[in-house]
Amino acid sequence: MKRPKPVDLRFLMTRSETPKFLADLCAAAHPRAKLTSSVEEAMHRHLPLHDLLRGSLFYPASGLDGSVLSLYHYFPSFVYADYGVELLQVQEALSSDKWDGFSRPFKLIAMRDVSEELVPSNWEPHPNWRHECGKDLTITLKDRQPFAIWAILGDRPSQATRLISLLFVGAESATTFNRLYIDNAIAPAALAVIQPSDALGSNWTDFRKPGGTFSRLVASNPAGPPKYYVAGGRGSIESYAEPDWPEYSALLAWPLPHLCGTREAGATSIWTRVKGDELQ
Repeated sequence: MKRPKPVDLRFLMTRSETPKFLADLCAAAHPRAKLTSSVEEAMHRHLPLHDLLRGSLFYPASGLDGSVLSLYHYFPSFVYADYGVELLQVQEALSSDKWDGFSRPFKLIAMRDVSEELVPSNWEPHPNWRHECGKDLTITLKDRQPFAIWAILGDRPSQATRLISLLFVGAESATTFNRLYIDNAIAPAALAVIQPSDALGSNWTDFRKPGGTFSRLVASNPAGPPKYYVAGGRGSIESYAEPDWPEYSALLAWPLPHLCGTREAGATSIWTRVKGDELQ
């Protein structure tokens, strides 16, 4: 199989698109002790939700896969969603230097629980979503209390001004997209659908399915669709040489190996709705 010609990913994101919240912190980030103090102080003010959603990468069914953070050059703000992860698991992963996912190349600077601020008690899935793929979503979510953790991570002391934001929502992914992006009329810059546990696993829907519940929901956003689609997972490299959703048909990069957070064989591809040369 002939591999596509690689594309320079520097055109994906420019520094001018960095969320204002992060840009303001970076401007006051010398030395590192001051950076840490500034982040901790800022995190205990009101959550700058709209700023963190703009230009973000949204990762449904994320699990504790920190590998997409390697795309921090292009998407400095990340929003994860997964109802199969517990609050304590997220806190421990973020705090651990031993877990490759979040700790390289970034280190936790500050985090806080924003559950009461972000996840109200009425975050209920749409009733029409309940029985897709043969699973009853209301049973799947029974006794699961949604939560949200917000963290700011920074790179090693030699480069103290590079920051990323990670908002982890412990809730069903389609509902999270609906409540965060659609309700606020904001489109993420990118979607990352990487090795989701779909109908054969623990999810009630297949996030990769064109015309499925999740893809229709994304298309219904009044703010428009994301510009980029990141696909990947385990398996052969060729498995990710074609787009999941046909509307994302312009290939930017493939293969990006081992982005799926595993040492097993795998690859990742990045697609856009526009021609690659238009990014230049």
